[in-house]
Amino acid sequence: MAPKKSTRRALPTKPGRLIALALICLLFLSLSLTWLLSGWQRQARQPGLEKNYNQFVADLQAQKIRQVEMYNDLLYVQTEGERYLVRNVSEDYTIRLLLAKKVPLVGIPQAPVNPSFLSRAAYILALLLPYFILGAIVLAMVGAVSHAAQPELPTESEKKEAENLV
Repeated sequence: MAPKKSTRRALPTKPGRLIALALICLLFLSLSLTWLLSGWQRQARQPGLEKNYNQFVADLQAQKIRQVEMYNDLLYVQTEGERYLVRNVSEDYTIRLLLAKKVPLVGIPQAPVNPSFLSRAAYILALLLPYFILGAIVLAMVGAVSHAAQPELPTESEKKEAENLV
């Protein structure tokens, strides 16, 4: 009785496992670097309280406002006791109003002009990592296809048997 051939699919070879493990590691590294770098780009502190423009003008008339940070159509307002956000403001009108009331208007701190070598390297690595992952996938696919496409050549004994049959 001949042994049955196994229909189970063979496990990937060691290089295949290594490539899969390397891809998982690169993916994890790329995601973690992207998450870390996304925090560096946001310097604005988001207050929990939000008021409308009329409430802001009322605080301005009552001279409760100590400082205002303006970013496009957002105002980050700091009064004596609280910090709040005002959305959808008219930039020109608001700036003229703040200058008339002599309220300090400051900009939101931006990312440093000369980032350190480490932050530059991390940023470049985070940008290039998906391309490295894509390259590793392409190399793995090319390797798998090239090994699968090689035909089995007959051995010398098989050649002799074929000649004897003819």
